[in-house]
Amino acid sequence: MDKSLYSPQRQILLALLREARAAAGISQTQLAAALDWTQGMVSKAEKGDRTLDAVELREWLQQLGQDLPAFTELWEQRIAAYEASLPTRSAKSRVRTR
Repeated sequence: MDKSLYSPQRQILLALLREARAAAGISQTQLAAALDWTQGMVSKAEKGDRTLDAVELREWLQQLGQDLPAFTELWEQRIAAYEASLPTRSAKSRVRTR
């Protein structure tokens, strides 16, 4: 498994954060003001240089007019689509030989 900082699941999450803000028509500066953050903090969160905890993620989404359960469901759908796109290993290749 990839380290969580570089995992596809995390990259999907970061893309969804950027998409949610863009869909709301809100700039990083506007979101930062609503969160009482700096624009740099928003940028770092969207790039993955700063990790959001659950409370921060919920507040972030509320400022964009979204709720956490719907966002999480979309994230899960994107992860499932990503995983479905991966090539599957045949049963033969999973068997270890000496």
